[in-house]
Amino acid sequence: MALMNVNNVDKNNRGFSHYGLGKRNYKDAKIMENHIKELEVLTEKIIGKGISRLLLIDDDQNFCQLLQGYFVRLGFKFDYALTFETGLKKFEEKKYQVALIDIVLPNGDGLDLLSLLKEKSADVKLIITTGYPSLENQVRAMALGACGFIEKPIKLDELTEKVLRCL
Repeated sequence: MALMNVNNVDKNNRGFSHYGLGKRNYKDAKIMENHIKELEVLTEKIIGKGISRLLLIDDDQNFCQLLQGYFVRLGFKFDYALTFETGLKKFEEKKYQVALIDIVLPNGDGLDLLSLLKEKSADVKLIITTGYPSLENQVRAMALGACGFIEKPIKLDELTEKVLRCL
């Protein structure tokens, strides 16, 4: 299974690079090739187990659509919500293995949402994403049960690896 080309664009002709979603700068093509193969093997294992439903809760619709396209191409089922309330409602409607939650959300705090989701399903793996990183938020997220904390701009290969390792 090949990883998606990161040059795809949204309806406003903005590609992944507009959102800071790019590949690592590899000094050696062989290192990059090995990293991609490792991600593909992990993805195959996860999909083979049937663990494949992700939920992204972020107020940037273009960002959500780009990640949706990416993870769907990897074989995952992927939903997104643009607000705290919609994210909570979608989470209650379906069983998700992983939820990616932005800290800054309309009508609520992502860390409060993380806590609510963890109460509703102890099995869900939660990853915080933020453009406003702080040690305090990272410590709080981990204390509330997050399995990861990713700073924006997000690199697709790092996000993919974090999702797969949480599973």
